[in-house]
Amino acid sequence: MTAGKEVLGRRASSSPPTGGTARWSAWVIAPFLVKLAKHMALLSCLMIVARATGRIEASALGIFFLVLSAAVLHSIGRLLEHHRRVSVRYDRGAP
Repeated sequence: MTAGKEVLGRRASSSPPTGGTARWSAWVIAPFLVKLAKHMALLSCLMIVARATGRIEASALGIFFLVLSAAVLHSIGRLLEHHRRVSVRYDRGAP
């Protein structure tokens, strides 16, 4: 069996790495960036709905930049998560 807990079919470690600063930053920042991006995407959806009903005056360009920044943050967070999974796999000696 695999060590750690199964998350959506992927192997995930339940403890932080013991290595250098770069590992700790990826361990801490990656989930935060993904969560922040999801909240920003939800906020942009709410802004679109509020603008359509006339409740707020939000510019289309502002909403676009909010969606764009959410996408960039999500991509960076997923990249760091992937890097974290690869480094944990190589540290444990798996192929």
